[in-house]
Amino acid sequence: MNNDNEELDTIDDYYEGILSLFDEVEVVETIKLPKLMSNKFGSIDNNMMLQALGLLANDKEVEMLTKTKFRKADERFKEVEKILDLFDIQTRMVYDCLKNVGTEGASKYNIRRQTKSPNGMELTPQALNKILKNLENYNLIKCFKSIKYRRQNFYILSHLEPHPDHLPGNYYDLNTKKIKTEYIELVRNACLECVNYNGVNSIEEVHQFVINKGNRDFKSLTKNDIETMLEVLVYDDELQRVELDGLKYKPKLRVRLTVKNNIKIAKKFNLHPTGLSNIPCTSCPVFNKCSDTGDITPYNCQYLDKWLEF
Repeated sequence: MNNDNEELDTIDDYYEGILSLFDEVEVVETIKLPKLMSNKFGSIDNNMMLQALGLLANDKEVEMLTKTKFRKADERFKEVEKILDLFDIQTRMVYDCLKNVGTEGASKYNIRRQTKSPNGMELTPQALNKILKNLENYNLIKCFKSIKYRRQNFYILSHLEPHPDHLPGNYYDLNTKKIKTEYIELVRNACLECVNYNGVNSIEEVHQFVINKGNRDFKSLTKNDIETMLEVLVYDDELQRVELDGLKYKPKLRVRLTVKNNIKIAKKFNLHPTGLSNIPCTSCPVFNKCSDTGDITPYNCQYLDKWLEF
């Protein structure tokens, strides 16, 4: 078989015919394969075509991107397949899971959920750790920490870079392609300092506080960068969101149990009681109804009076 529109008679003809499609397209959708083949070679036998596609996959000549798309295999894919052939089916399942999630990456929890066996059994944490270690040792995957989910390690194929949602704005070094860990810690502390001192802050207020800190590296921080950090602090249970004329953030309150006269008393206290952060207004349930006149005012607030005395 050498020319277009020449009849395909054998599996080998179909094998070569499918490969020739990649001279014109980079990725082939399985559902469109019959039409592409018939346009190029005329009448085709679907069964022989599918057998040839299966042989191409087994020979590692094509790479199945998804269940419905494939492309011609490159050298990297063939090398990866040689390495994966050294391991068991569970290792391949973990690799395929990370391949499917792409630049989003996956945490250990998500990997275990997405690699369940047909009977619903998950990989044990010990088994998954061993598999991930092996894949990392062969440089097939890599681990990164997400700025969005700071408490979890995420895994991704080694030749990919994490999605911008994981590495937003100024927290990611485009040159070294690494997260600015020390820089993140500085911004984190600056945001905490602002909210803990002032009690309740909007994103704009925290942004102004941080960029005016005197650190030249903070000048390029955007409001989105600050909002990302504030949300991280919420996830870390350091701050909490409040709706006071728009979204704002305040220090997270804790509950301390004390015993007096054999009675347990729960009292709220701030994790970082500095500056004005423990002012009762920040946790007042009727804050929005407070004004200079009326039934609820700062002038007749017994809680504010006690705080001022303190």
